[in-house]
Amino acid sequence: MKSRNLIMLWVITLNLVALALNNVNVSAVSSQQLPFDVAISVRVGDSVSNGSVVSYGLFNVYLKLKNDSDYFGYYQELFKKNSTLAKKEFYQLINSSVYTPLLNELSLKFKRFNITPTFYMPQGGNPIYLGANWSAVISFLVVPFFAPNGTFLSCPVSGELYLNISDKKVPLRWTKLVVDISDNYTVLSLYPKPALGRANTFEWVNGTYFPHITVYNTQYAFWYFINSTHKIIFLTFDSDTGYVQFNATFVGVKPIPPVVSLLVDSFRKRMNIVGISSFVQSNKLIIVGVAQPSGSYIEKHGKREWIIELPLPGRFDEIHVVGGSYQVLPDGTIIITISKEKRDYRDFLGIGLLVLVVIIGAVWLKRRKTANRVISEDDSSESNELYPNESQESEESNSVDSLKDGDGDEP
Repeated sequence: MKSRNLIMLWVITLNLVALALNNVNVSAVSSQQLPFDVAISVRVGDSVSNGSVVSYGLFNVYLKLKNDSDYFGYYQELFKKNSTLAKKEFYQLINSSVYTPLLNELSLKFKRFNITPTFYMPQGGNPIYLGANWSAVISFLVVPFFAPNGTFLSCPVSGELYLNISDKKVPLRWTKLVVDISDNYTVLSLYPKPALGRANTFEWVNGTYFPHITVYNTQYAFWYFINSTHKIIFLTFDSDTGYVQFNATFVGVKPIPPVVSLLVDSFRKRMNIVGISSFVQSNKLIIVGVAQPSGSYIEKHGKREWIIELPLPGRFDEIHVVGGSYQVLPDGTIIITISKEKRDYRDFLGIGLLVLVVIIGAVWLKRRKTANRVISEDDSSESNELYPNESQESEESNSVDSLKDGDGDEP
């Protein structure tokens, strides 16, 4: 009877100890904010989904119970008695206190950008991996990671993240945060400034926030520019050289340098470029150049006609062909038709002969006038030489006559 009472007392004592251990997590957490040492790694990249390029962030959250936490002692004791139960409870703690609240936090931050993220689990479907010494790794993929912000992309996750420890909202405090961004993105700004940075890998230490990250992806920036601008092109065919001069204008958004380079390259790849240049004016990009088209030349019905083909780099809202007509094929090739009146060589010969006759006539008239002037002067000098004393003799005759008249008068 006495032994039976001792056994019953022992069983009751064990139950009371187990109950006390099970309730440790409720009382202990109130005295400390987070029972884990936390390190976070995020690898950012992009992939093709349904024909579109989307960004993703692969999160790995490393957790380890602090040795001085009451949780650590509790799980150590429980493990000695029932290792399976200890691991199960530890898994449940990670799932309910860290994993689920973290995904909820990320979803709320994306909601500010009117985006509903998609979370993908690792192969096998289990996002939580338990390690030794009461450690764990949480792994998941979130798509997208970046949200559009005009020409650029921003990460909606920025700001503090909170966990739920024993129904208490606790900031996610980490000792190290590493963000590795794919080379497909160019980083524009990071706030706060990282403690370390090399290439596109950045590291922060001792924080409760996720940094504000702004990047641009060249392809995204390119298509954003194309879709946000009004595109106009002027084409002029030079029949003497066989070249086409073009002036393309993109109005509406100021492009970043990589976008300008991509656009110029698109002209080079599609058109047989002889020369090309570009410049930016406020919210306008202008690309000018010369291209050598393919085509044919025919003469018919007294006209000369050029039919030329020139692949365009993309779709334009306005196309203007100077002195001709055009049509655009489905593949973006423009067919330009230029017609000019044909001139017969006999027209040029007739004009030439007329000009020659006019010149000869003018020379002849000039020479004739000169000859007449010379003849007139010669006649005048000859006349003076033939009758040099005519006026003198006339005067002498008048004098004699007057004398004669005087001799006849009587005083």
